[in-house]
Amino acid sequence: MELLEIYKGRIDLYKNLESTINSLVRTLLSKEKIQYHQITTRVKTTSSLKKKIIDKNYKYDDLNQITDIVGLRIITYYEDEVDIIADVISKEFEIDLENSIDKRQKELDRFGYKSLHYICKFDKGRLGNREYSDYADIPFEIQIRTILQHSWAEIEHDIGYKGERQIPDFLRRDFYRIAALLESADIGFQSIKEKLSEYQAKVESLSYESLTQEELNLVTLTKYMEESNLVQRINETISKEMQVPIGDGVGNLDHVLEIFDKYGLNNIQALKETLTAYQNLIINFTVRLYKRENANYHSLGKYLAIHSLALIKILENSDKSTANYYSDSVLSFQDQEKMLKEVKASNKDL
Repeated sequence: MELLEIYKGRIDLYKNLESTINSLVRTLLSKEKIQYHQITTRVKTTSSLKKKIIDKNYKYDDLNQITDIVGLRIITYYEDEVDIIADVISKEFEIDLENSIDKRQKELDRFGYKSLHYICKFDKGRLGNREYSDYADIPFEIQIRTILQHSWAEIEHDIGYKGERQIPDFLRRDFYRIAALLESADIGFQSIKEKLSEYQAKVESLSYESLTQEELNLVTLTKYMEESNLVQRINETISKEMQVPIGDGVGNLDHVLEIFDKYGLNNIQALKETLTAYQNLIINFTVRLYKRENANYHSLGKYLAIHSLALIKILENSDKSTANYYSDSVLSFQDQEKMLKEVKASNKDL
């Protein structure tokens, strides 16, 4: 085939185009602070291109009529991110709307195919730059889909079926059921994301006094730590004694929350009361522990107070099952237990 020979002569051009759009799209999304799961690119292989030409009954006269020789796929976490990314793409590239397709609208009953396919070219502005000038009139495809849509499409591809009509009748019901479950999950995750955003806004609007009535979770803990004068006082006292500044590190808060929940600190009020009762112990124990570590600390984490409280709770309960959370200490678990008992016995303020 003449087109295949032309393709072979252009393969380096297509590979360069693949690399260029990969880099450009990543940069564009990064500038907009848009998160995504994955970006992949590919250039059609000779065999894949040959198959497409044959499947389309040799209708192509020019390689530029084949719009997906070079393709890029963006996989998002949530459904709403598809439109956010699509808006960026539509502003940055020339979109061939006639050949593009939004399968979320066209394929309403086929979950695995519900992705957005844009056929793009570089616009005149970019083609005026030397790094893009070689790609004039060369189309490429950008697909955008969620991670669950992608998973379903990949499984379909793996088992060799590209549509429900190709599925044997006795399996079709199972096929529909699983597709519906995945689509429900996609919608459900989007709903959770939106409700979490609403909850974060609600917590952010609470007064410090109202916050103490809330359950302890990452959202409420973060707000409490940012606004608590008690936490600030504990941290500043430790910082002054150690002569080490407080930095921006937060550490593994999931571990802290798990420990607090285990020992009954499941709301902000309980945490506040415990920090108040333990504040001198936290200060004395933390300073003594850090000095025994003989480490060269450049800064202390801004959540130092609660990490120290979590460690004290572990040691008080001789809880070796969670001790691995703080296993980077040079002191053994037994030595830390002993140190805590000594500090409690001394009961000496700094």
